[in-house]
Amino acid sequence: MKHVPILIVVIALICCDRKTNSTAQVFLSNHSFEVFDESLFKVFANDELILMDSVKNQYLSFHWRDSVVRVPKNDFKLRVIINSNGYEVERDTIVSYSDSLRIFITFNFSPNRKRYRNSEIYKYLPRETSRLKEIADSLYANNVLKNASEYLNDTIPLRNSIDISVQR
Repeated sequence: MKHVPILIVVIALICCDRKTNSTAQVFLSNHSFEVFDESLFKVFANDELILMDSVKNQYLSFHWRDSVVRVPKNDFKLRVIINSNGYEVERDTIVSYSDSLRIFITFNFSPNRKRYRNSEIYKYLPRETSRLKEIADSLYANNVLKNASEYLNDTIPLRNSIDISVQR
């Protein structure tokens, strides 16, 4: 009989926890190439770690690794931290809970993707060449291109390299 009050409190706490938490399905995908093709994903709900997984790029356009996680049944802050090749990138958003909540998180980063698409480069090419990267790197190194800063910010992953999509 001494343990009955303790038992009632434990049951009440379990019932309250069920009312405030539920599950959601989280899908992780890594579309990053070269040295970033394996990344550690950490997913937090209201600063509580709910999922941690290392995701390797499978070189498929729609490869997802799915997990079922516990999330609050009200609005919560979803924070994603991705570690890869010595870099840490973080992004967060507010998510409203609903039944059958599905969260898609993609790390989408290809280093040096933009730098060779600068239209200014083509003004300095004498004709078609297989040395585009070498010539472009030389133009950037010698500060010849006027808009270089717009195209050189693609060597490290940034916050916008993480895509978060929520389906209710």
